[in-house]
Amino acid sequence: MVIAAAAFLLISCGYVAVESEQPISGDGYHQQQLTRLPFRVLLWNIHKENDNALWQQEYLQLQQQLLPDFILLQELVYKPQTTANFTDKHQGFEYLANLYITESKSYSGVGSIARVKPDYHRAHLTRAKEPITNSAKPTLITRYPITDSEHSLLLINLHGINFQLSIDGYKQQLEVIADEVKQHTGAVIVAGDFNSWSEQRSDYLVTLMANMGLQAVDFGQQSSHIKSFLGQRLDHIYYSREWLVVKADSPRVITGLQSSDHSPLYVTFEWRH
Repeated sequence: MVIAAAAFLLISCGYVAVESEQPISGDGYHQQQLTRLPFRVLLWNIHKENDNALWQQEYLQLQQQLLPDFILLQELVYKPQTTANFTDKHQGFEYLANLYITESKSYSGVGSIARVKPDYHRAHLTRAKEPITNSAKPTLITRYPITDSEHSLLLINLHGINFQLSIDGYKQQLEVIADEVKQHTGAVIVAGDFNSWSEQRSDYLVTLMANMGLQAVDFGQQSSHIKSFLGQRLDHIYYSREWLVVKADSPRVITGLQSSDHSPLYVTFEWRH
């Protein structure tokens, strides 16, 4: 009965699964290359609220106070026929949808926002599908050139497959990331809402990231404010410890916001070499 009611609600809201892996680009980029200065990352699952006035107010405050260089959003709504409401005049974006909302003629997906223009992007939708909507989950991969360097920064923004009792679809999504990381020489950040809600999922995620030389940003006592389910945290930021260092005292879980059920995560990275 609960599943049937949920299915009716989703159908009545007009959600349609997206099958195209073609990303959408918004070209407002201010820079062509990333410098060796420290850079700031903001991660947030915004729960499809970016058309909400409260979200826009909170998002603007975050931008003004934190000055993030990279913003990674999940459940971001985008209307191709209108101006994006999640960038300023110095920012561009890459976007991958996994749902189309017929009532508002808009999409929901993941968006990676930056001032630096990527020189490579790749999008991936999971083969595994969520029940009811029959929709895939998105992974967006972008690469940013670095001034006076043959190396680059690889940035991966994902929303993990969720309502699957088997872990197979989850593994498949993360293995796509592992393949991309193995082919890259340089710094890597993998971040998103991983939907790591079971011990089995969490253990697999931690092991896979460690095998790739990636370490989770430690939010210390603030970790209790990170969105969790069944005792497991869902949102994570991983980084390549060979190339990057977390700036002391920079990790923050932003509390007190009301527009989403997830708290934004924020961190500043410095270059190791």
